[in-house]
Amino acid sequence: MTPTLMILGAGPEQVPLIRAAQGAGVRAVVVDEDANRPGAALADVHAHFSLMDAERCIEAAREQRINGVATTVLSLGVRTLGAVAEALDLPGLRRESAYAVTDKIAMRERLAAGGVNSVPFRVARSIEEAQAAAAELGYPLVIKPPDGSGSRGGRVVAGPESVAAAYTDAVAAIRSPERDGCALLFLSTQFWSARAASVHEQMSKISSVTARTPSSSAKASCAHK
Repeated sequence: MTPTLMILGAGPEQVPLIRAAQGAGVRAVVVDEDANRPGAALADVHAHFSLMDAERCIEAAREQRINGVATTVLSLGVRTLGAVAEALDLPGLRRESAYAVTDKIAMRERLAAGGVNSVPFRVARSIEEAQAAAAELGYPLVIKPPDGSGSRGGRVVAGPESVAAAYTDAVAAIRSPERDGCALLFLSTQFWSARAASVHEQMSKISSVTARTPSSSAKASCAHK
């Protein structure tokens, strides 16, 4: 039986993947709601519906008896990939992990819960919350949607006068219904790195001074002598 690979997306980024699969003798089932995308014409089977519809992709995967599922470039496609791989017990990410690596809020919450040092962040659900969070974090900062890729909907904000517009752009770019109205705010990485380096430098100086200064017990010992 010819092995079958489900490929999520039929855009230009997926074309090399489709061709590579077919070149290896693998049947390509390509999922995309747009029949005009270049990968749709190349597919052995074009599943004409949204790759965001995880349950329908699972159903099609079972019908086509796929042996694997893949995508490239599309961050949101990874979520469906996790759902399909989990449902059919195929190699790949599982649903929960796929969500955590493609949702920026979930990702930062996981990092914080695990004690991983990261830039300070806040989640805002309104312009007022965004303005309050920005005032708390400081500037420059980044405001962006929790999903998507390619910095779509994201903006570096230098001061309070730009927060409202940046929040509005961010929430307009959201594609995940459960994150409707949510924007992620965090300090600019470059600014945070500079701040962290400054703190490290100051701590190094303090450690150096401490190392050169006799402890109180040492002083007492000298005085006793």
